Amino acid sequence: MVGMQARTMATVAVLAAMMAHARVGESVKQSEARYGGAGQELQDTEAFILKNAQNVVYRHGDWIITAAYANDVTVRIQYEKVSAQQPHAQLQREDVAEILEAEDAGGWTAFNELTQKAGKAYTGASHPPAVMKSASGLTARYQVFKVTVESPAAARHEAGLNPQQKRLPAGRRVAL
Repeated sequence: MVGMQARTMATVAVLAAMMAHARVGESVKQSEARYGGAGQELQDTEAFILKNAQNVVYRHGDWIITAAYANDVTVRIQYEKVSAQQPHAQLQREDVAEILEAEDAGGWTAFNELTQKAGKAYTGASHPPAVMKSASGLTARYQVFKVTVESPAAARHEAGLNPQQKRLPAGRRVAL
């Protein structure tokens, strides 16, 4: 009986931790519901994680989460942890694994951006690779103090393309 209660409590704790993170693809209202209210909208463009988008900072426990919204949908999220001694705490592999699981439970692999090829599966048991791709196409970038997760829509937004616009093939020109 005690063992079953301990397992139930552990499961509830893991689920609560996973629910603490915003999600790529969520609307502003969904993120506000997740955090119990509106975050602080950034005004300083130098602090933006995505230019020309709505950038909102949420504080949840010892996490600082900055979400970038394009067309009311989260397309990029940056996770940072705060520490009592420092403004930012080094992320542990368990922290990174928790973020990745919350964003896409389908799995992540190391990704080489130069060759555009996936590598070994990342399970959270080792040091995180610098760049990872999820089963659903999300990209995660790990740095010592933060993890940034984005959908392909973030890169399109950054390039000035909205979802309806398409790039012309390289070398093709359009007469004006």
